[in-house]
Amino acid sequence: MGKQKEVILLIVEGQNDEDLLTEYIEEEFAEVGDKTYRFEVTNGDILSRPSNNLETNPVKKVNDVLNKFMKEKKFRIGDIAHIFQVIDVDGILASSDTYQVREQLTSNHEYDLMNNKIYFRTQNILNATSRIWDNKLRLVNRLAKTDKIRNRKYKLLYFSVTSEHVIANQIYWQQDDKFNAIDAFQDQYPDLSSLRSFLKKENLVYQTNDIQESWAKLLAEEKLIRKTNINLLFDEIEKILLKDENGEK
Repeated sequence: MGKQKEVILLIVEGQNDEDLLTEYIEEEFAEVGDKTYRFEVTNGDILSRPSNNLETNPVKKVNDVLNKFMKEKKFRIGDIAHIFQVIDVDGILASSDTYQVREQLTSNHEYDLMNNKIYFRTQNILNATSRIWDNKLRLVNRLAKTDKIRNRKYKLLYFSVTSEHVIANQIYWQQDDKFNAIDAFQDQYPDLSSLRSFLKKENLVYQTNDIQESWAKLLAEEKLIRKTNINLLFDEIEKILLKDENGEK
C-alpha cells in the first residue's frame, strides 16, 4: 500500500468561494501530476459570527474547523501539510463615520462603493453589525500574522470587499446571483493564466509577493476597496508542488 498523500487544505467561508477557486487550484495539481499532495476544501465562516467577542481566540476557531474536517474525512493532524484560509473582508475596513441608517432598505445593510458608505436598515442592525466587524477586524489582524496552526503551515488570504466584488465589481445578496457571477467569470476566464491576467489588468492585487505585506497594505486603506491577494494563494501552491516535483522539501 502506497504512502497516503499529505493534504493541502483550503478553508473558505461558503460554497460560492469554493466553486470559484477549486477549478483553478485543481488545474495546478493537474499540471504537475503531484504524487505527494492532495487538495481538500472545507467551509467555515468563523470570523463573522455574532458570538465572537474580545475573548475569542481566532487560532482556536481555525483549529475547530480543522478538527471537524479531520473527523469527517478521517485524517490525522500528521496528514495535514498546509492550511490556507480565504475570507471576505466585508465592511471591516470602513470607519464608523461611513455608516448611515436608511429605513427604506430591503436588506439589512448595503454597500455604496462609489461613495464609500454603508447603509443599514435600522440603528440596531448598524450597532450589531458594527460589533461583528470590529471583532472580525481584531481576529483578522491576528490571523494575518499567523504562520502556523498546530505546527501546520498556515496562511490567511482575502477578497475585498467580497469575492463577487473582486470578480464582477458588484456585491450580491442573493446566492443565485453570486453563483451566476461565478459562472460568468469562469466562462470568460476559464484557466489560471487568464485569471492572473484579469487580476493584473484590473489592478486588483498589490505589487508584492509576500502575503503578510499584502495584508498590511490592505489594512492601511481604511475604506471599501476592490482588492485581493488570491494570486498569492496560487503562487504558494505552485511553489509547494514544484518543490515536490523537484524532490525538494
